[in-house]
Amino acid sequence: MTVFSYKDKFELEHMEDTILKAEHAVAELTAQVQDPDIMADPQQLAGVCRNLEKAETRVQALYARWEELEEKKAEAGK
Repeated sequence: MTVFSYKDKFELEHMEDTILKAEHAVAELTAQVQDPDIMADPQQLAGVCRNLEKAETRVQALYARWEELEEKKAEAGK
């Protein structure tokens, strides 16, 4: 039987806010990539692109974790 712990419950309850914050970070970085001043500086642009890639990876990981927690909750019957 799958155990759905208090920690899992807490994480699931706060996952939507966590994802929204992570998506906001992606949106901010996307705007920076499109900024003409940043586009004119290859080194700065490369840094922003690396950060954007990391932020997008984090969002994907959070969605995967959310799905995992929902499945765990369903299996535990809570």
